[in-house]
Amino acid sequence: MKNSKKTVRGILVGALALAMGITVLFAGAGKSYAAGEAGLNKKSFNVLTRRTFDLDVKNAPKDAVVTWKSSNPAVAVVDEDGVVTGITKGETKIICEVTVEGKTQKLTATAKVRKPAVKIEIINKIDELKYGKDYDLNRALTPSKSNDVTTWTSSDESVATVDKNGVVYGEGNGTVTITATTMSGKTDSVEITVYGAPEPTKAPDATPAPGSEDKPKPTQAPKPTQAPKPSTGSVYTENFEKGQGKFSGHGGASVSIKKSASAADGTQFLQVSGRSSNWQGVGVEVNGILKLGGTYKLTAYVKQTAGDGENIKATLRKNGGEYSGVGAVATAKNEWTEISGEFTVADDTTDLLLYFEADTLIDFMVDKFSITEVKAGTKLIVEPVDLSKAVVLNVADLQKGGYDYTSEEAGGAVKVAWSKQYAEAQFKMPQKMKIGDFQEIIMTMSTTDLVGIKLLDSANMSSAITFWWSKGSADMADISLSYSKTGYGENEPVSEDLMNKEFDYIGIMAQNGACEALLKSITLVPKQ
Repeated sequence: MKNSKKTVRGILVGALALAMGITVLFAGAGKSYAAGEAGLNKKSFNVLTRRTFDLDVKNAPKDAVVTWKSSNPAVAVVDEDGVVTGITKGETKIICEVTVEGKTQKLTATAKVRKPAVKIEIINKIDELKYGKDYDLNRALTPSKSNDVTTWTSSDESVATVDKNGVVYGEGNGTVTITATTMSGKTDSVEITVYGAPEPTKAPDATPAPGSEDKPKPTQAPKPTQAPKPSTGSVYTENFEKGQGKFSGHGGASVSIKKSASAADGTQFLQVSGRSSNWQGVGVEVNGILKLGGTYKLTAYVKQTAGDGENIKATLRKNGGEYSGVGAVATAKNEWTEISGEFTVADDTTDLLLYFEADTLIDFMVDKFSITEVKAGTKLIVEPVDLSKAVVLNVADLQKGGYDYTSEEAGGAVKVAWSKQYAEAQFKMPQKMKIGDFQEIIMTMSTTDLVGIKLLDSANMSSAITFWWSKGSADMADISLSYSKTGYGENEPVSEDLMNKEFDYIGIMAQNGACEALLKSITLVPKQ
């Protein structure tokens, strides 16, 4: 049985036809119905959870039998009149079958169910914008798992326009209000003054009357020459045309290079997959790239194929455990979307990782990555290691990680105490290094019991690249980690494949139980 809205529509159409003297022929009145005549008013639509959306069938005969169903009722349901109700966040097909004289036409529409936001916040608010420049305002939703649709509007497009992703562009001098509004009705606004637009061209002065003379104007003193501004520019770019560059998986996620004519830049991009937690993704260490005290702008393009509204974020991890957001963007399905943000490198930074993550466990892509210097810093976070020489690293200077141990400095060395068997202390290298760049690694240390020593990659800390067992002595001594004597039996040589792998941590593990060690230095002997 049709709802009242559709019944009234049918009555009005019939009455209009009679009033005009037109004979309306339906299938039962001698007109043969041709399959393909009917259609839906929408092929794809958004609907909030616990809200409805009305699908209508167009061009169907009056006596047609119309049935509805949802391919996934857990996401959305549809009643006999085509009214769709959102149940939970996700996507489903709404299937409509129109049957006339034994012929059935199948129509489908995609329902995208949105989890409504209880709050929206513009997270990159600014007061001023120069004419001709653009700026990504960005937005964050509460709860973070909301996929509510955001619409951006400008109060005066002659002053500034804003695109669907919240990137505002200065069009002319003046003040404008930019508003972000969710489908559920939540809003946030920012007032921006646009400056620097050229003044309108003045009309030429009237020609002076014959015989009149303008008084000469006094010559103005030249303006003092301004000191040149410090040069700024890109300090690191990556479009993945030659591989992954400095990027690697973060937290166990898999990364690979994919090729497509639709890449954001060139034909290749970075694919991120195999994520089991939302913080897993892809990252790049910037220790040898950025400087202490410097301010930088990140821009990149991200894409996903899961559905509209998926939130992808750029995050900084400082000194192994302090996290801060750089930027976030709600992405549309199958569209490259720019993500951007500014950040300053604190003077106490000893290790800095920039990585991309997503609020849900979707696969996503990254391309056209760039870090640009806004304000110059003083010195690099970590000076790059010269791999052509022996590198001696003082353990006391290295960042520490691991579990079930304590440590303290002791006369320029580090005293470590493990509480139980397999407890592990981890020491971070200044940068990622390829195992094959070195022919030998020497640990200068003393131990009260035997230990195991590992090479680890921060992209997957749960799995050692290679390890050495039964090491240590009571006297401070040099322990050589030979590539031909690895594993439990010290007779498993490092394979050619492992030689090409990179490590950035050395882990030391208590072999038998609680023990102590005094760690002085790690020496990396380059391949001759």
